[in-house]
Amino acid sequence: MPAKPTAVQPARTGTLLKAKDIMEQPVIAATPQASLRDVATQLVTNEFSGMPVAASDGRVVGVITESDIIRALIQGKKL
Repeated sequence: MPAKPTAVQPARTGTLLKAKDIMEQPVIAATPQASLRDVATQLVTNEFSGMPVAASDGRVVGVITESDIIRALIQGKKL
């Protein structure tokens, strides 16, 4: 029986792309105290779908995404 066609093909040995090959620099991060409005503005302006949230010492404490903001809006929260 023939295999089902798929849009995702297994990677070939030696051709693996790594995050460092496509990541954006410098890193744009939000602070835990940033308003959702400011985060949403940064996401739209920079055409990001998410961004790290970093403490004042630079330690990443989380990630915020478009989905997180949309979920908050659906729950009736204001930006």
